[in-house]
Amino acid sequence: MLNLPAGIAATIAPTLGGIITDGSMGWRGLFWICVPIVLISGGLVAAGIPGRTQKVEQRVDTLGVIVMVIASATLIFGFSWVGAPGKVGLGIGMIASSVVAWIGFIMVEKKAKAPILDLQVLFNRTFITAAGAGFMSLFGLLGVMIYSPIFAQNVMAVSPTVSGSMLTPFSMLMAFMGVPAGFLMAKTRKYKWMYIAGYAILTVAMFVMWQFTAETPIWLFVLITALVGFGNSVMPTINTLVAQFAVPRRLLGVSIGAMFFFVMMGMAIAPAILGLVQNSAPDLEDGLKLIFLVGAIGMAASLLMVITIPEVSMDVEVADKQAALIESPP
Repeated sequence: MLNLPAGIAATIAPTLGGIITDGSMGWRGLFWICVPIVLISGGLVAAGIPGRTQKVEQRVDTLGVIVMVIASATLIFGFSWVGAPGKVGLGIGMIASSVVAWIGFIMVEKKAKAPILDLQVLFNRTFITAAGAGFMSLFGLLGVMIYSPIFAQNVMAVSPTVSGSMLTPFSMLMAFMGVPAGFLMAKTRKYKWMYIAGYAILTVAMFVMWQFTAETPIWLFVLITALVGFGNSVMPTINTLVAQFAVPRRLLGVSIGAMFFFVMMGMAIAPAILGLVQNSAPDLEDGLKLIFLVGAIGMAASLLMVITIPEVSMDVEVADKQAALIESPP
């Protein structure tokens, strides 16, 4: 049910954003309109969500937090600078530093009394495969969210308002379809077939987008991007389920947080790589088509990964020593 407000916003936002962009404020109006919305949202959260009444003293993995921040920051900056003129060497150095920092993070977490990321989660094959698939799929999803409006406006020569309207079915399906998918999984107690079907639809749709040109009909653009929204709609729900049922209950919060961390890292890294891909092409149209191709390859890789995931029972709680699902770190 939490998807319903997002679905309502997804119905309105693309077209409204186009109207604002076509207005006197231009694209800057998109940012200004968000200021009061964010302030109102913050006020509602502060007023409506109760605070914790039970005080529990928690040990903080300070060293693990510091090393993870260094590893994440150097990775993001590294990929951002690899595509920037004059910063290629610095970017490669940053990525190498990130690899060293991540190895150090694993060593720190092995010895931590209260690790920020329990290695029983990180080395769980089911979890890490689902998280890796989610990371790879971000290249396709962000390709549609960020670059398909640019393609519509600059290659197909439509206005920002029309471009926003063309993406409305994509946004609506991506937000609303999670609700019936959740009901269906609750009834059938099965989810892997949705995983495979979703990534298969996404892969085919992204390969079709790779063939888009200036002459592509608007109806085909709307249809294919809507398929992307439909295929991706079940992924957040299934990823949460995998995080819940692949690890012991005591690691539930850690696993869900780690799943979102992988997704956020994908959202930070993918735009830098996609921008590098676009800049490698001779013109805008070819660059955007290359982005859709990279997205299609990412979706295909995600599909191959989730096929290997064993379907975790939604009825049985995972025990700490359930060797079939938990692969303890060496």
